[in-house]
Amino acid sequence: MILNFLRVAECPLEYMVSSSYSEYHSQKANARDIIAANKLRSTIETLHQSMKSYYTNELKTYFNECEHFWDVLFQIQEILIQQEKISHRFLDDLLKCGRIIRIRDIYDTDLPAIVLDGSFSASGKNANHQRIISALVISQSGNRLLTDLDRLILKENEKMFILPVQKWSIDQNEQEQKLIYQIKNINITDLLDITNEIIPNINYNEILEGHWNHRMGDTFDIELESTMGTDKALKQAIEKLKSIRQKSNNQSIASNRFILLNDLLNKASQSSLLNDLHELNVKLENENSLNLNENFHYIRKLKFYENKYSEMNKRLTSLQTSLQTSAEYESMLEVLKDLNYISNNNLLSLKGQVAAIFGSGKELLLTELIYQNLIDNLTSSEIAALLSSIIFQGKRYDDQYNDENKKKEITPTLHQAKQELISIARRLDQIQRDYKIPTNIEDELNFSIMSLVYKWAQGAKFYDIMNDPEMEEIDIQEGTIVRTIMRIEELCSDIRNAGKTVGNSELVDKLNQVTALIKRGIVFAPSLYFSETITTL
Repeated sequence: MILNFLRVAECPLEYMVSSSYSEYHSQKANARDIIAANKLRSTIETLHQSMKSYYTNELKTYFNECEHFWDVLFQIQEILIQQEKISHRFLDDLLKCGRIIRIRDIYDTDLPAIVLDGSFSASGKNANHQRIISALVISQSGNRLLTDLDRLILKENEKMFILPVQKWSIDQNEQEQKLIYQIKNINITDLLDITNEIIPNINYNEILEGHWNHRMGDTFDIELESTMGTDKALKQAIEKLKSIRQKSNNQSIASNRFILLNDLLNKASQSSLLNDLHELNVKLENENSLNLNENFHYIRKLKFYENKYSEMNKRLTSLQTSLQTSAEYESMLEVLKDLNYISNNNLLSLKGQVAAIFGSGKELLLTELIYQNLIDNLTSSEIAALLSSIIFQGKRYDDQYNDENKKKEITPTLHQAKQELISIARRLDQIQRDYKIPTNIEDELNFSIMSLVYKWAQGAKFYDIMNDPEMEEIDIQEGTIVRTIMRIEELCSDIRNAGKTVGNSELVDKLNQVTALIKRGIVFAPSLYFSETITTL
C-alpha cells in the first residue's frame, strides 16, 4: 500500500508516497485538498490578471484600512455580546422601542432604522441564544441580493465580508424605484450604531396589527399603500423614518458612532476602540473611487480564495514536514526505487505512472500483474476469476479444502496464474520487509469465490450459482458476491487505463471482453444495487 494516491497527478511525489500509510483514510481528504489548492492557485492567478487595471496600491491600502475598521467594529460588537451574557438589562435599555439605530443590510451600511422591539425574551433569541431585534427599515425594491460567494463568505467567516466605509446616502435612482417598508429581525452583529435619539409613542403592537399574515422568514414587507389610510401608527413611524433618512443623507456619523457605549468600553478597558473607529471612519468615508462596491466584491473574492489556499498549504506542509523526517518515509522511497517505480531523483517512471492509476490500495500487486504479463494467456473468464482473489474481502474458505477434488481452480491455466500471483505477492512482501515496512499482500489474497466468479463470467445464472453445491460448503451472502463482481468491473476499467498508458492494445481489448461478460443480469440491475451519486470537490 505504497502508492495509493499516485493517481492524483497534481500531488508532489513525497505526498503521494506518504498517503498510503498510517493515515490512509484521512489522507483522501488531503489528496482532494491538493487538487483544490492547485485549482485555487490557478483561479487566484486569473483573478490577479483581471484586476490588474484597477487593483492599485492605493486601493489595496484603502481595502486594508476598511478591513481594520470592520475589525474594530466587530470587537465592539463582541463586547456587547459578552455584556449580554452578564446581564440583559444594559441592552434592554439601549434598544428600547423607538430608538434610532444604523444597521448593515446586505450591501447597505449605516442604513437608518427604528427599533420596534429590542427586549431580550424567551422568544427573542436566535440559535446562538443572542438577542433578536425587530426594526423598521426602508429599502429599495431594486436592492442587490447576496452573490453566492458573498453568502459563502458570511457563512464561513463574517469578518472577511469587508464593505467600503462611506457616508450613507440615498441612491439617486431611488425615485424611480419602489420603496419597500420592512420589519426586519436583526442581530447584534448587524448593529453599526446606536444613537441617542428616541422617537416617542411608538407602539410596536399597533404597527404589527393586521400584518402577521404577510410575514416570510425573518423579514416581511408591509403593503404600505393598502394600510396607510387606517394604520396611523405605521404611517407615523414611516414618515419619521423618511425624515431621518433625509437628514442622514451623505452626513458623517464618525464622531457619534456608538457614543452611548463609551462607559461600557471604559469599564472593559477598551476605550481606545471608539477613537480608532472615529479616526478610521473620518479617513475612509470620503473615498470617491469609481465602482468601489464592484471592486470590493472582487477583492473579497480574491482574499477569500487566498485565505483558503493558505489554509490548505499549511495542512499539507505540516504533513510533508512530519513525514520527511521519519525513517518509514525514507524506506518507502527506497522500496519504490527498488521496484523501478521512481528514479534516484524521485521522478516517476512509466511503471510508477501505471501504479498511479490504481486507487484500491493494491497498486504494487496490480502493476506487477500487468508488467509480468500474468493475464496475457488467460481467457476473459479466467481473468475475472483471478481478479476476484484481489478484490474479495470476505471470510477465507479456500485454505479449508486441500483435497485435489475440492480445489477451486477451474482450469490448469488459472491454477498456474494463481500460483504466480501468490509468488508475486510474496516477493513484494519480502522487498518491503527488507526495508522494515509492515506488509501483508499475500495474506490479503482470497481465492474463496474464484470458481463462482468464473461460472458467472461463463454465463451461468445468478440463481444457479447461489444454489450450486459448492455454496453449501461456504457461507457467503448474495450481496457480498454482487459487490465483489461490481468491484471487479471497476478494476477492469483501471486495468484498461493502465493498458492504454503502456500502449498494450491487446490488454485493453481483453479487459473490454471481461467487462462484457460480467456486467449483466441482476448483479447490475439499477433498481436493486445501483444508486446514482454526485460527488463535488
